Amino acid sequence: MDRSVDKSMRIVYDLYEICLPDGKKIDDISEMLHMVDVFCHNIALHCIRVSYYSTAIGKRLRLSGREVRLLWCASLFHDIGKIKIPKEILNKPTKLTKEEYEIVKTHSRIGYEIVRKHEDMEESSEIILYHHERFEGGGYPTSKARQDVPLLSRIIAVADSFDAMTTERSYSKALSMENAKEELKRGSQTQFDGDIVDCFIDLLENYEIKSLEYNIAFDL
Repeated sequence: MDRSVDKSMRIVYDLYEICLPDGKKIDDISEMLHMVDVFCHNIALHCIRVSYYSTAIGKRLRLSGREVRLLWCASLFHDIGKIKIPKEILNKPTKLTKEEYEIVKTHSRIGYEIVRKHEDMEESSEIILYHHERFEGGGYPTSKARQDVPLLSRIIAVADSFDAMTTERSYSKALSMENAKEELKRGSQTQFDGDIVDCFIDLLENYEIKSLEYNIAFDL
């Protein structure tokens, strides 16, 4: 694995004092992240940034240590299912066809299947499964809504969208932090849980977390 990826993952791990369950080692997590990094370096970096944002939200919401650990693990691997999606679809510089989009949408269920096979990560896999559900319903893969979507999945949805918006991609330019915040506000109570949006924006505006608007590993 690119050493910067492993370093950045461990920085977030140490920053939030993540405590893995007995028998689970940080090296095991690193090995899984290596699988993502080999497939696509940018996806691995995206996952690390989302874990940073998500865990910050979880801490602000005063989640328990166990919940923070689950959130960190799930957010770190929320896009692991994309390793099974053809690169020509993921990196397509133009709008996806309906058929291509349906293929991309399978990544949350694929990620669920990959992660649940790992010891002590079954609960994280459930969170991964639902991270593309919409707060008002109509998301995927189940169209669950509001409190039927796990809280930790709702947190990842906000962090994931913010990082996607503020990162340069093959098919879209990065938004400024201010424009990305406005997009989150517009999606509040429809695409996103409004309380989580408010929490995240407060963290950004009070400089309690950084906006990581680049595709390289970061040094917090």
